[in-house]
Amino acid sequence: MLKKFNPNERNDFVEMCKDFYSSDAVTHNVEENNFLKTYELCLTDNPYAEGYFIVADGQNAGYCLLSYTYSNEAGGITAWIEEIYLKQEFRGKGLGKRVLSELEKLILPETVRIRLELTPVNISAMKLYEKCGYEKLDYLQMVKEL
Repeated sequence: MLKKFNPNERNDFVEMCKDFYSSDAVTHNVEENNFLKTYELCLTDNPYAEGYFIVADGQNAGYCLLSYTYSNEAGGITAWIEEIYLKQEFRGKGLGKRVLSELEKLILPETVRIRLELTPVNISAMKLYEKCGYEKLDYLQMVKEL
């Protein structure tokens, strides 16, 4: 169901990212160059980011990105599910729940928390995450681009 990114499927990832970043699931556009940098990083042996294709019916049905950080609040390593994307024709078939379950098996063994974010209008994703045991955190996020 999940397979690591490989050098030959970069274009699949970029096309899915374009669709994801033009949807209500995100609040702003992202430069295509960022997608390429992310893909290239995920192809390396690095401790920060992992990329997986979600495979269904023998094709790339979507992708997910993981990253890791240390959390004082959680008292250990936190895995961030940076993005989960499924192509429209694969939604509503139980893949999201299976992906979350698979990701829990793949994360670093010392991980103490899994965290993700979503836009408030992404109600279907919120319902899925809640069914899978995720709880809301009452934090606002702020960013400063460098």
